[in-house]
Amino acid sequence: MSIAPLRSGGDYHDYLAHESRMLGQEFVGYWCGAGATALGLEGRVRQEPFNNLMAGLYPHGRQFLVQVQAGRRHQGAWDTVYTVPKTLSIAHALGDVETREAIDDCRLKALSSTLTTFLERGAVFARRGAGGERLEPAKLVAAVVPHQTSRALQPHLHLHCVVFNAGLCEDGSFRTIRSEDLYRSFSAARALFLTELGFLLTENLGYRLRPERTWWEIDGISQEAVKLFSRRAEEIDRTIVVHGAATARAKERASRLTRPELVEDVPIVDLRQGWIETAAQAGILRVQVFGLRNRAEPLPSRTIGDAVNRAIPLATEKITEHESHFGRHYLIRRVAESVCAIGAPIEPLTALVGSYLGDDKHIVPLPAPEGAPQYTTPAIWKNEEKLLRLAADLQHASGPAVRAKAVERIARARPLLDGEQLRALQALTTSPLAVQCLAGLPGTGKTRVLEAAVAAWAKAGFTVVGTAVSGRAVRELCDVTGVPGMTLARLTPVLSRSVTDQVKHHGRQLGRAALKKKTWPIEKLGRGKTVILVDEAGTVATRQMTHLLRAAKRAGAKLVLVGDERQLPPVEAGSPFAYLQKLFKPVELVDIKRQGSAWMRRAIRQFAEGDSMSALSQYAAAGCLHVSETPESSMRELIRDWMQHRPPALEEALIIVGTNEEAQYMNDLAQAARIEAGEVSTKRSVKHGDARFCVKDRLLFTKNVHSAGIYNGDFATVEAVTPAGFLRGPGSLTVRLVRMHKHLGRLRPIRATLWLTDEAGVSLGYASTVHKAQARTVERAFILLGGWLQNRETSLVQFSRASHMTRAYADTITAGEDLSELVWQMARSRRKQLAHELVERQELSEQLNQKVSI
Repeated sequence: MSIAPLRSGGDYHDYLAHESRMLGQEFVGYWCGAGATALGLEGRVRQEPFNNLMAGLYPHGRQFLVQVQAGRRHQGAWDTVYTVPKTLSIAHALGDVETREAIDDCRLKALSSTLTTFLERGAVFARRGAGGERLEPAKLVAAVVPHQTSRALQPHLHLHCVVFNAGLCEDGSFRTIRSEDLYRSFSAARALFLTELGFLLTENLGYRLRPERTWWEIDGISQEAVKLFSRRAEEIDRTIVVHGAATARAKERASRLTRPELVEDVPIVDLRQGWIETAAQAGILRVQVFGLRNRAEPLPSRTIGDAVNRAIPLATEKITEHESHFGRHYLIRRVAESVCAIGAPIEPLTALVGSYLGDDKHIVPLPAPEGAPQYTTPAIWKNEEKLLRLAADLQHASGPAVRAKAVERIARARPLLDGEQLRALQALTTSPLAVQCLAGLPGTGKTRVLEAAVAAWAKAGFTVVGTAVSGRAVRELCDVTGVPGMTLARLTPVLSRSVTDQVKHHGRQLGRAALKKKTWPIEKLGRGKTVILVDEAGTVATRQMTHLLRAAKRAGAKLVLVGDERQLPPVEAGSPFAYLQKLFKPVELVDIKRQGSAWMRRAIRQFAEGDSMSALSQYAAAGCLHVSETPESSMRELIRDWMQHRPPALEEALIIVGTNEEAQYMNDLAQAARIEAGEVSTKRSVKHGDARFCVKDRLLFTKNVHSAGIYNGDFATVEAVTPAGFLRGPGSLTVRLVRMHKHLGRLRPIRATLWLTDEAGVSLGYASTVHKAQARTVERAFILLGGWLQNRETSLVQFSRASHMTRAYADTITAGEDLSELVWQMARSRRKQLAHELVERQELSEQLNQKVSI
C-alpha cells in the first residue's frame, strides 16, 4: 500500500485506464465520497471531469473549484493504493467468475467504508481563512479504480483511490486539503481496510483467515504459492537490498524504478489461463482453491465487539510504553492490526475506540495541536505530575557548592579550558542549587568541563558518582572523569535504600558467608555530600527521571543533568530533560570544538535547527555527499571510500547506518573488502551464527560481559581465534579493546577471551547503528543516509561523530531524484514530549490570542 502526490498537467486517467485496454476490458472506475456526491459525480469515472478536478476546476471545467496559485503546478490529488494480501489475489486469479465478482464486491465495499466511515469523519481537514490558519473536517472527492495485475503480469489485486485536492466544508464550499492529515491517517486507513475486508470475506465467502503480524492471509494457500506469484515483490526487495532499511515511500520509488514497460494487448482470458497452468505445475489445483470457500462461520457481532474491547487497552498499553501521548489514528491503527484476522467492521471498531477515548477512567484528553486530538493515560499523567512536583521541590533545595577561589585553582591547572568552558565550570561548582543542567551540542566540550568540575568537587570533599541509562555510557563517563559509576537502574535503589534495606542486605551476606559464598559490602552514598553526574540525560525517560529525582531528594544529593535534547530521545515514554531545562536554567555550551573545519561546525548547527538543505549543500560543495542510483551501488561506493580513506587505526573510522539489517549487510561488505585486500584471512577464523570472525576483524559487543568489564556497544579487535571442537569446546575469540583515560593522558588496553556459546552477544563491528554510535568520537565517519529512522535527531548524531572527515552516501530511491525526500526526513523532528507540554503550549497559545484580540 502506498500514497503518492499527483500534480496537474499529466493524464493520470490514461495511466489508470491502461490495464483495462491491455486486458481487452472496459475501463471501470467509481466516484466515491460525500464531496463527489455534492458535485453530482456518481457511477463510472469519465476522463473529462477527472482531468478538470486534477487542475482544481469544477467537473464541467468552466470555473475553479479551489484556489490555485498562479504560476505554480497545482497539487491535483493523491493516489492512495490499497493492496490486498497475496493469497486473496491468488484466490481471485484461480477462482471462477462468481468468486471473482464476490471478491471484487468485498474489496470495493471495504474501501468505500474506509473513506466514508473513517477518513471523512475527522481524519482529513481542509484549510480555511487567511493563510489557511483554520482547519475544518473535509468530505472527500475520490475516484476508485480496481486493478488486478502487476507490471510483471502476476495476480495483484489493488485499488487506486485518487483523492482530489478539494475538500467539502460544512458551508458547502470546497477548500484544498492539508496533505499531512492524509499521510498521517493513511496507515490507520489501510489497517481498517484490511479489517473490514477480512470481515466481508468471512461473512460473504466463508474464507478462514490466518493471522500474520499486522495483516491476514487466506488459510489453505501455502507460502510456496505466494512466492510463485510474487516476482515483482522480490524484484523491489532486491532493489531495496535490505528489508526494512527504506521507508514505504522509498519502496514506492523502488517500484517505479524497477517497473517494466507497459505491455499492450494481453487478453485477460489468456493471462488467467497462464496463471492456472503455472499453479498446476507447482501442484496448486483450482479445485483446491474452490474448496477454501465456506470453511468459516461468520462470528457474532458480540464476539467481534468483545475482541475489539480486549484489544483497545492492550494497544493503549503497548503505545504508552514508548510514547507519552498518542492520536486517535494511531490507536485505531494498532487495534485494527490486532483484530484484522478475525475481521471487524469499521463502524463498530471506530465507535468502540471513540467510546474508550471518551472514558475518563482510562484516558486523559489533551489539547489538539493542528487539529489532531491527543490522549494519554492516567498512569502517564500521574507519573508526569510526580516528576513536576519533585522538580518544583528541588528548585528550592540546596546542594554542595565549592568556593570560587578553589575552582580558580583547578581551572589554572587546565589551560585547555576556554572562556565559555571556564564560565560553565564556575556555574556548576559554585552554585548551591540541588539540580543543574549542562547542555550543549555534541562536540562543545561538556566532558572536559565535567572532568574539571569533578576535580573541584573531590578537592572539596564531596563524593561524585557517574550514571547514565546504558552501561557503555557510564563506562565512558567514568573513563573520562575518573569517578565511580553505575547505571540508573542500579543507582536509584542505592540512593533510596532505607534502614530496613540495609538490615536485609547484611542478613543476606551473613547467609552467603555461612555457605562460604562470595560476599560484598553495601553500597553507600554520603547524605548531603554526593554529586550525581547524569550523562546523556536526553535519553532518560519520564519514569526513570521520576525515580532519580525522588531518590536524589531523599539522599540530599546534587544532580547534574548533562546532555542535549536535540540528539536521540529515550526509548521509553517521555523526554523530560528538555522540560527540566525550563525549570532549572541550564549552563549552556555553544562553541563546537570537535570538528576542525568551520563549515562542518556550521553544518552541525544547521542540522540541529532542522535546516538540512543548507547543511547537505555544504557537504555536497566539499565533495563529501555521494548520491548513487540504487541502495546497492550507494553501499558499495561507501565501502570503496572506506577502504581508501580510513585511517590506519580501524577504531578511528566508523560506518554509521540506520538499522540492524543495514549494519549486518555493511559489515559483510566491509569484511569481504578486507579479505579481498589481504588484510584478514579466512584461514584464521571461526564461525558463530551467521558471521565468520577472522583475526584482525573489528568486533562489536551486543551484550554486557561484566567479568571482563565489557559493555553492550563496545568495539574490539580480534587477536586470536580458537575453532570449535570436541575437546576445545564451542570456540572462542581473544579480543583487545583500547580505552583512553584523557585525565591520565594514556591509553589503557584491555584483553579478554570470549567463548562463542549461544548466549555470546557479538557481531562484526565495522558498521554501527546510529544509536550505538551516540557518544562516540572518531576521526572519520562514513554515513549511509535514508530509511525510516532518518530524522533531525539521528542526522545530528550521525554528522557530529567525526573530528576530521565525514562522508555521506545516499541513493535516488530512498532520497528522491533531487534529494527532496532526504531533506524532508532530515528536517522532521522526532523529539518526544511530555503530555503536560501539550497542555502548556495550548494555554500559552490561548493567552497570546487573548492579547492579540485585546
